[in-house]
Amino acid sequence: MALVAVLGVLLVTLAACSSDGDPRESNDGDPTGTPGNSATATALQASATPGNSATATALQANATARQANATLVASQPTPQPGNSNMVIPPGPTTTPSPSEMRLTADGCTADCAFALNQSFTLALEIINAPPTGYIALQSLIDYGDHLLYDAARRDPQEEIVWPDCAQGVSVRNQIALNLVGHGCLTAIIPPLPISNATGPFVEITLTCSAEHSSTAVRIVPHGDPVTQSSGTVFAQPDALGTLSVPSVSDLTIACG
Repeated sequence: MALVAVLGVLLVTLAACSSDGDPRESNDGDPTGTPGNSATATALQASATPGNSATATALQANATARQANATLVASQPTPQPGNSNMVIPPGPTTTPSPSEMRLTADGCTADCAFALNQSFTLALEIINAPPTGYIALQSLIDYGDHLLYDAARRDPQEEIVWPDCAQGVSVRNQIALNLVGHGCLTAIIPPLPISNATGPFVEITLTCSAEHSSTAVRIVPHGDPVTQSSGTVFAQPDALGTLSVPSVSDLTIACG
């Protein structure tokens, strides 16, 4: 059960270094000082037509929130390929795997449409769990350049809705401006219970852009060329620490 011991050490270390991976804990910067974001704010303000105060207000609010999120991301260490920012260490993988996950947006499973500035719930769901069960799970969602994710709206333990997530060990890490990861174990102290749960694992709130846009939202798997070991994966309950990389289904969000 070497994996169990490693998972426990990683989780404690991550909590000590990054306050449970919650970007809000490192929000010490000036939101207006993030390179490249003042131009975005200026462009959004310029696109508001004179006399349309509602449009101008919505565009400015969207720009301000994006600046704040960019500052949160910039305050964290830059992820390096192969360097996991989550809870599951590298191990032998079973690919392809019978495990499967998908995304839904307020219940929509494919081409989804929302109004400008409309908020909705993006859920990452477990369709099929590994046949032998699992003791930990981490996920990584790429929500693109046009949708807004406000990490300050909910705590990590509120976003992870997996029923077998042990209390106090939920982890969230926004490793890039458009990438948010979550992770949890079934316990901290071994033996870790085996979960066979399906259904929602994570639910986050996203908000549509203030202008017309179309965004491909995807589940980033373990082994992705950029994120590598920070991707979505199940940890199976065996002594080798075998990982099950799920097949995934993505979706498209149209705003406006």
